[in-house]
Amino acid sequence: METNITLSLNNFTQLENFGHSLRAPSYRVRPTRNEEICDVFHLAEQEGLTITARGAGRSYNDAALNGGGIMLDTSAMNQILEWNPASGVVRCEPGVTLEKLWKHVEPDGWWPPVVSGTMKTTLGGCLSANIHGKNNFKKGTIGEHVLEFSAILPTGESITCTPAANSELFYAMISGLGMLGVFTSITLQMKRIYPD
Repeated sequence: METNITLSLNNFTQLENFGHSLRAPSYRVRPTRNEEICDVFHLAEQEGLTITARGAGRSYNDAALNGGGIMLDTSAMNQILEWNPASGVVRCEPGVTLEKLWKHVEPDGWWPPVVSGTMKTTLGGCLSANIHGKNNFKKGTIGEHVLEFSAILPTGESITCTPAANSELFYAMISGLGMLGVFTSITLQMKRIYPD
């Protein structure tokens, strides 16, 4: 299969974890479209390389590092695709940060149901790690607020998952650290902000 994705010294770079305590040289590839993710999977298979997904690189340990392999950087896939201010349902690409999300929904009286300790994390990363926030005792993890997601599997297959459709994969990919596939869109229920 022909691909427009190439690996060269131009995209071989040293990446670090969030705490700057670990680093690993990797081929960094920044797709902007779903088709490019499929291309990366095919290229990795051809070259015998592993792939690790990375959003904003805010993982505390080494979850977003892949020494000598391909780092699939989804930060350029950062569009809010749909927003319904009446229902509070939003659909985003995986590279949307919590900061971009709250700035988009807050003027309409909504807020993300779960936020991490930094606003710079991406939704794909948040869902891959199934983050929790300070309100964990009340709202649980971010995965509990996902209505649907689409992903590309290592085979190149595109799939949509909900708690009812493809439910085993739905629950496995949330907290799966990108090992089962790469999120391409995430649909979340926001929580209403009530004035004091």
